[in-house]
Amino acid sequence: MSLKNTASPRNSGRRTRLKHALAIFAGTVAATLANGVMAQTPTQAWPKNNIKLVVAATAGSAPDIIARVIADRLGPVWQQPIIVENRTGAGGLVAMRYTSSSAPDGYTLVLAHAAAAVITPLTYRAAKYDIEKDFTTIATVGYTPMGLIGSVDSSAKTLADVLEHSRKNPGKIVLGNPTQASIPHLTSELLNQQGKGDFFNVTFGGAANGIKSVINGDAQYYIDGIGPLMPMIRAKRVRPIAVFSDKVLEGLEGIPLAKDVIPGLSVTGWFVLAAPANMPKDIVARINADVNRVLAMPDVVARFREFGTYPQIGSVADAHAFIKKEKVLWSDVLKKANIKPE
Repeated sequence: MSLKNTASPRNSGRRTRLKHALAIFAGTVAATLANGVMAQTPTQAWPKNNIKLVVAATAGSAPDIIARVIADRLGPVWQQPIIVENRTGAGGLVAMRYTSSSAPDGYTLVLAHAAAAVITPLTYRAAKYDIEKDFTTIATVGYTPMGLIGSVDSSAKTLADVLEHSRKNPGKIVLGNPTQASIPHLTSELLNQQGKGDFFNVTFGGAANGIKSVINGDAQYYIDGIGPLMPMIRAKRVRPIAVFSDKVLEGLEGIPLAKDVIPGLSVTGWFVLAAPANMPKDIVARINADVNRVLAMPDVVARFREFGTYPQIGSVADAHAFIKKEKVLWSDVLKKANIKPE
């Protein structure tokens, strides 16, 4: 008995087409897997290597401490080591140039203080960088309000008293600051411009010298970030006259707000996280979200508070708007103070 092939030409054609389709599908899947891109976005692929966090300040400084606190918390989240690298010099110029010339791949970030991000490009011709054009601003990190102190023996007890003191003795009342063209120095210029003061501004080469100058009577007043001022305020070696925050902050409840005397006057030193220009937006968004989670941690808040800094949580858009506002503010102050690029 012989068996006959009962397959019709139609069924045979269907099997041939099915085999062909399966072969194409298998080839496509194999190629996709070989290229390592199956359903993987840049964010999912990042980070694969160590991340370098450049700091525009010396080891042990506030920016350095902030960078290391953030790096310690983000390392386990990203499952990659975060290497903090201090690149000092020229008001942050060295660190900023190094970062801007790096690849925008998410593996080189910079923690920049206000001077490095905004003031240095406005005061040094050699800087030749713009935080908005040559960098990707990722997140605001923290801020330190400026504080004004005076001698405990001074008859001036309020900011209004201090301003009146300067007006009655034009150009004779010494208002110290730590560094030329720093945020504290420019805040003293703001007191002349917005507060109608007439101070003689003197740079003392650091907070220790400036505070000592008030205690010794070499300067009537001194202005700096609130952090380095607090130990001597607590010890009652100097008198706190005003803090330049926009609201009463925890730990500073007993210090009057400058804005209550000069409406709208709020001045802070601050820190931002940035990267080279044109970094992928999804990586930027991920870093921003992770940094914000770190800034909300109670132990991070407490650590920042030790040196007078407060976390500044916000979106990428918030960071861009903040930078733009600060550039406008300090450009105007420098122009009115006749401080020109060197």
